[in-house]
Amino acid sequence: MTSENPSSPGPQEPETTSENTAAALAGYQRALRAAPLSAETVRTYTSKVRGYLTWLADADVEADPLIQPRAGLGGA
Repeated sequence: MTSENPSSPGPQEPETTSENTAAALAGYQRALRAAPLSAETVRTYTSKVRGYLTWLADADVEADPLIQPRAGLGGA
């Protein structure tokens, strides 16, 4: 006998790189705020990671490295 209730899907991963980037930055900022760091250090680290994520969003990559860490840079 099968259930009449459809099974609920598992957690959804963000679908676009910009969503992945925003989620990654938000998670990083939460972790920084929880760490014993000065406000200036948190601002600096956030700025550096935001810059990296901006670069990454424009980079020629084979897949989304925020979901698939082994995704390599395209081109040569």
